[in-house]
Amino acid sequence: VNIRVTKKEQYDIFYNKIKELTENPFIPDVKVEYETISKCLPMIPVPQMDEYLVRVRKTFEKIGQKFELYPMRGGASDGNTIASVGTRCIDSLGPCGLGVHTPNEKVLISDIEPAVIRIKALMEEIAEHKK
Repeated sequence: VNIRVTKKEQYDIFYNKIKELTENPFIPDVKVEYETISKCLPMIPVPQMDEYLVRVRKTFEKIGQKFELYPMRGGASDGNTIASVGTRCIDSLGPCGLGVHTPNEKVLISDIEPAVIRIKALMEEIAEHKK
């Protein structure tokens, strides 16, 4: 089961419920086991993120691409850890595809160039903004 949360407290609620269900299965004489493979923090908004998102949206407009910030972003992204220490981070900038983070992951070839263009544009915007 892959869960995504927007607040750390939601993990605690989820894991407590799983623990309760494994200790008290619905069906008598059934043993339930689970294993936590990884537990990623949610991507928490950081200070000045709103101001940065204005710049990001303008950058996307300049290159003719649509920018959308997904509420359940992050997942297994390193961005969650980066954001947890107060660094502004945007997730989901890469190409689209199917089976994300699985052995059978596929990337749409038609989305590779647009992904490179948006990442390049954002890097240039950051460099300009630092001057």
